[in-house]
Amino acid sequence: MRRATQLLSRLPRPTTSTPTDNVAANLIADAGFQKAILKGTEKAPTVLAVLAQDATSGSIVLRVDGFIARALAALEALEGLAGAISVSGQERCTKPSANPEKAKIVVVVPPSSSAADIQAASKTIFAMDNLVGVFAANQDAVNWVISATNDGTDLVGFDSVAPIVQPTRRGTASVILNHL
Repeated sequence: MRRATQLLSRLPRPTTSTPTDNVAANLIADAGFQKAILKGTEKAPTVLAVLAQDATSGSIVLRVDGFIARALAALEALEGLAGAISVSGQERCTKPSANPEKAKIVVVVPPSSSAADIQAASKTIFAMDNLVGVFAANQDAVNWVISATNDGTDLVGFDSVAPIVQPTRRGTASVILNHL
């Protein structure tokens, strides 16, 4: 839990509502995020994780695919990362890096929607070495991350229902993305 809170505390502070049409580009444009992601090396690549509720729901698949496509394009535009980013975790998303890997996007989807699988998926993310960010693809994924961190500090998530917006109002989460 402490590692997750430390990781998330490095992300930008508060925005309660952000348009979802360019989430990845806005995240990667943040100077603090760039500084963190650019610390990746061939021996210790940095990780941007994506947590999705499932791999079959149309809206979630589109959200995850869109986030990955934009994140990949924005990351590869950063100096030193062109061709040095891989995507893994889900077969349909897998893309090896063209050059030695310095950063990676890892998609995590629990095998079922059971509480145990959901918690395990969130904990898997926070156990990753060199984790610099997490995109939670929907309301359930945001809740799972909040549960895994005990507070949701600096969480980037997708949805705007009360249980997700409340941590932002309390100051324990900084970014909640709303449906537009």
